[in-house]
Amino acid sequence: MRRFAVVAFAVVCGIVLGMGCGPDPDRFDLPATATVTGALLETTTTPPAPLGVAAARITLEVGSNAPKRGFLGPFFANAQGNYLVPNIPEGIYDLVADKQVGNPAQPLRGRVRFLNLRGGDNRVVADLILRPPGSMTGTVLLGGAGAAGNGGISVFLEGTTRVTSTDGSGVWTLADLEAGIYSVVFQKAGFVEETVHDVEVLSGQATQVSTTLEPLNPQSVAALAGRVVVEPRDAATGDHSGVRVTVEGTSRTLVTTPGGFFRFDSLPLALYALRLERTDTFTRRVPNIVLRTGEAVRDVGTIQLDTHRTLRAGLAAFDLEHAPNGTQVAFTSASGEIGVMDRNGNVFSQVLTRGAKAAFDSQTGLGRGLSWSPDGTEILFVRFEGFPTLPYRIGVVPSAGGAFRTLLTSGNEFYQPAWSPDGKAFNYYLTPNLRRVEVSRDVLGRTTAVTSTDRLISGSRPPGAVTVVSAIEAASTGRVVYSFATSATSNGVFSAFALGGVDPIDVLPTLPGGQALPGAESPTFSPAASRIAFSLKTNDAALRGIYLMNLDGSAATRLTTQPGNNLDFSPDGRRILFTFPEIGSSRLGEVMEVLVPR
Repeated sequence: MRRFAVVAFAVVCGIVLGMGCGPDPDRFDLPATATVTGALLETTTTPPAPLGVAAARITLEVGSNAPKRGFLGPFFANAQGNYLVPNIPEGIYDLVADKQVGNPAQPLRGRVRFLNLRGGDNRVVADLILRPPGSMTGTVLLGGAGAAGNGGISVFLEGTTRVTSTDGSGVWTLADLEAGIYSVVFQKAGFVEETVHDVEVLSGQATQVSTTLEPLNPQSVAALAGRVVVEPRDAATGDHSGVRVTVEGTSRTLVTTPGGFFRFDSLPLALYALRLERTDTFTRRVPNIVLRTGEAVRDVGTIQLDTHRTLRAGLAAFDLEHAPNGTQVAFTSASGEIGVMDRNGNVFSQVLTRGAKAAFDSQTGLGRGLSWSPDGTEILFVRFEGFPTLPYRIGVVPSAGGAFRTLLTSGNEFYQPAWSPDGKAFNYYLTPNLRRVEVSRDVLGRTTAVTSTDRLISGSRPPGAVTVVSAIEAASTGRVVYSFATSATSNGVFSAFALGGVDPIDVLPTLPGGQALPGAESPTFSPAASRIAFSLKTNDAALRGIYLMNLDGSAATRLTTQPGNNLDFSPDGRRILFTFPEIGSSRLGEVMEVLVPR
């Protein structure tokens, strides 16, 4: 009804009077201006006392993302430091207040950043404390060949009226700045504009800001270049060819040269991502590459493709063991519980145990061993009950979760129990000997150690007090591979018959050129038991890493430059899981993986 009345009134005005009737009486426009009120304080006590700054000058600087060309004001505070600024057009402003105080006069200044005012606003601004001003200074250089001198570069504070330019040396200064956070913009014709954000000016202090301006690219395209280096499996290898580099979202792709270099010419200026791929290395994606005006060539630098990667960060694991089907991985956590993760390192929400007390060394990152039964129903491990009597136990928990069942107890230290491939026995280390015991299962399927079958397989070799056993693993070939140390350094890898009767042999890893690699540890059989992987923690960067060797130690080939603890081959033979080994590092125990060459 109201709209009809308005229309009728307008028609009458136009027809009867023959002229407009003036402003529409039913038009409810909001006021086009805003009002700002507030109070100024001049003290820096905590909390500031309300000592008004009488007759302080107030201005509103106009605009936002450019040098401001004007301001509103001045306005003045009353005797109590209160102020009112009326009739402010819509816009974004900085409110600036200043006053000279003392004898001799010293400036006090304050600034409220980015007041976004709309028509009809009646904005009350928080109390503004006036303080001695600070300053900003620095040097701007012009990059690129042929740039003569560094003078005449415009420098301004975004959203303010404060602007200056550099002298011939590129030096600039902005004095009497209100304390606050600013963005500093540098401009010169023919050069790329540069903005430095989040620059803080403190009361009474000078803030340094320096930069270099690069020349503009007159074209609308640029080149994208860089280098890919492949983590060396062999220390003598420097061939970085064969890496496929793709500019995502385009048809542009190439393969690197032996030096690893690549270059894409004439790419439109835009945001890009690179994808880098090579057989037997982990694919890597490099996002957020911006080609912008002023860059003829965007060099992304050197990118490394690795044969290893962190699978699970933030998780300290002290043992790793793949399930027989390869879909899950059991691990010992820092709490001594047994947990499981999937093959991609995603930890399941529930651990398998409560109060497992799985034994491990939190200093070295070495566990006492986990072994998944061949049928996948049980996990074998060492439990530490605590002193004074029979503190160590070997036992099992159901892989679906459940109670611990003791199989063996001892006052001496147990290490690395490992199921036989047929699930009828397990080998273990009881200081100072490698031993074997058979098991039986009752009508309920519960596992029991047949202690009458417990026998010695081999003594420690060479003789000495064993400080750690880093691995024991049994293979379908009837042999057991293991490693132990009688000092801080591993005595190497040994192989013995699982049933005993023959002295163990030293398996000394040897490079194809004949160089021996003493000190190997954490051995693990490949699924077919045709090769052994091991870790070498030497200080020689050209040798340290994880290797694969033949059963007799020959043809040792490095898989990654990163050594590890708790190695375990995946059932499909495509990767080896391990944990980060650096003692004292916050990364100790991180779960990692290395690819095995096809």
